[in-house]
Amino acid sequence: MSRVNEFGDVVPLTQEELKEQMDQTVTANNEPLDVSPFRIAFGFRGKIEAHEWKVVPAIYFQMAKALLNPAIVWALGLASLALSIIIMQSLTWGNILVNAYGWGPQSVGLNSLGSIPAGIVAFVCCGWGGDKLSMWLARRNNGVHIPEHRVSV
Repeated sequence: MSRVNEFGDVVPLTQEELKEQMDQTVTANNEPLDVSPFRIAFGFRGKIEAHEWKVVPAIYFQMAKALLNPAIVWALGLASLALSIIIMQSLTWGNILVNAYGWGPQSVGLNSLGSIPAGIVAFVCCGWGGDKLSMWLARRNNGVHIPEHRVSV
């Protein structure tokens, strides 16, 4: 079990701390509350105290600071650039096929269908397959996982 402080840092609880926290979870009538381990793990206490609201501006400042991180700006910019290139390519490709080669508009639309199965295969290979490959390489390396196991070979 663990708890999360006001900044989202996960702090593990010892068995004694967990027992103490469970013992303190009682109502005014001294009856135990119905508290699931999920709520305890995420630091849910029911209501937010007045002094905890002082943390809210700091949290929003940290989020804004994270959004201005050069890596985040680069990733968002690269994703938007890739999307605009794909849109531009599909529009240009359609014009070329219809005007220069005399294809019908319905055939031009079918030309893009090949990207759907290719995307599904890439998703499976990079997600599920990448995890399987990474675990196999770690087992082969006596159970030690290194970051290079995630890099495509």
